[in-house]
Amino acid sequence: MKKFVRSLAIVLFTGSILFTGSLSAKENKAPYVVPPGEDVSFKVTLTHIPQTESVHLTIEKSGDKRLNVRLVGPDGQTLGNFLTQKKAGTTEVNYNFFGAQEGIYTLQVSRAGERVEKQIVLSRTKTKIVTDVAIK
Repeated sequence: MKKFVRSLAIVLFTGSILFTGSLSAKENKAPYVVPPGEDVSFKVTLTHIPQTESVHLTIEKSGDKRLNVRLVGPDGQTLGNFLTQKKAGTTEVNYNFFGAQEGIYTLQVSRAGERVEKQIVLSRTKTKIVTDVAIK
């Protein structure tokens, strides 16, 4: 009986270590943020539309995978989120920042472990009512 209790304790202890290890491995698995200039399976382009507070997003992709596109505001909240179509091709979207608070917005495009982030800096000057939108 002593031998059975001891072997049961060893099995439970080993199982708890393996279970905890598998949980922590999943928690740490974040999408890889691709540095500028490194190749990915899709291309993200942001351009400022002149004389407006709008930005034009173009995503070119090959393959049959969906991409998740997310716009995050200066306070860290998700302002918009959508999935692209599966088929290869180009997706284009305009984002209008008229009336939005000034700050740094982040556009995240991701799929299966790859993520490209672009920053949109929104600032206004009151002298001539000129809007400056910079894309990094």
